[in-house]
Amino acid sequence: MSVQKEGEQRGKKGNEVKQVGPSTISPGDNKDQEELVSYLEDVETYLKSLEQSVAKIMNQDPDAPKTEGERAGAYFKAEMKRIELVGRQAVASYVNTRRRYVREGKDPELIEALDRKYSREHNILDRFEQLRKVLHMRAPAPRSLPRVVMASMRNVAMVIWIITALPLCFAAALLRIIHPPLRALGFRNGNLPLDLFQQYLACTILTILGVTVKYKGLRFIQDVKKNGTGTIGMFKHTSNLDPILVTAGPLAFKWVGKRVLFMVPIFGWIMRLYGHIPIDRKNLARAKEAINTEIAAKIRRWGRSIAISPEGTRSRSGRLTDFKKGPFHLAHNVQLPITPIHVEGAWALNPPGSMLIYPGTVRVEFLPSVAVEVMSCQHFEF
Repeated sequence: MSVQKEGEQRGKKGNEVKQVGPSTISPGDNKDQEELVSYLEDVETYLKSLEQSVAKIMNQDPDAPKTEGERAGAYFKAEMKRIELVGRQAVASYVNTRRRYVREGKDPELIEALDRKYSREHNILDRFEQLRKVLHMRAPAPRSLPRVVMASMRNVAMVIWIITALPLCFAAALLRIIHPPLRALGFRNGNLPLDLFQQYLACTILTILGVTVKYKGLRFIQDVKKNGTGTIGMFKHTSNLDPILVTAGPLAFKWVGKRVLFMVPIFGWIMRLYGHIPIDRKNLARAKEAINTEIAAKIRRWGRSIAISPEGTRSRSGRLTDFKKGPFHLAHNVQLPITPIHVEGAWALNPPGSMLIYPGTVRVEFLPSVAVEVMSCQHFEF
């Protein structure tokens, strides 16, 4: 059965719920109920359109690069809408309660009763889950020997270039000293010397590796770039290329990464000198302290934009994995909008288990910002 037909059948169930009562949400004020009903209707309309698009994609040649790109784009759109949905307080309450029941081994009848109570939300989330299964990432085809040899040569050239550029990289860290007076003269984030140097480094690495980047959605970050205000950039993390791709873009991000990366000799030292921030994921208290002090201070004092993977680590499958709470609490704490960043194509160029980065084209798309008040951050249990 096609995705579209399955979606229509589930949509009928959702409509039945709608006819029985105003909504399947928990008790609250009528205004809140009406707003949620309207929102769920919009999600169902969006979902139906997406299911129709996916049905067309699945009828195309699965080995065509265009098809794979469309699959990845549709998958990311579905995930972003699903995350937005689960961020709603009423929906999050249902999702978190259900997860707790399953985790605690509650009676299946109790879980079924909960699903019936929230039948409309359950049907919508089930349709999103079906899309996730259909749009799974396909493993890249084996590379021919000439391509492997060419990629190896490019990777070796990149390493040699980085080694020769190390003295310059360390010296460039001193540029941070002149940032305060330049800010006083009106220089914005992104136009400061070290920001431009980091962008140069990233672009040079990508050029040596033969990676072409197409940036889209730049209109959604115009105000951030023009006014020097900050944003929380949350990117899909599927390859070692992701930080380089985002750094080469138009926004000067400060990166948040796991502490072990900052302990790597030379590489970790340079990251620290350039103002990027380590997080100790194994120590929750230290991680919270870093989020609430060091990261928040960079945002409030300097108006910096922060780049972080909400998944916490690289996805091995190419699909979005469960999100951590930290990035959302950070956005809520500093009252900055979240800018989702879709990285498409990097997973195929640097698949899990591969030491090589292959030449190719990657698309980096900035999506419309999401205001923190839209999401109930305290209800995220990803």
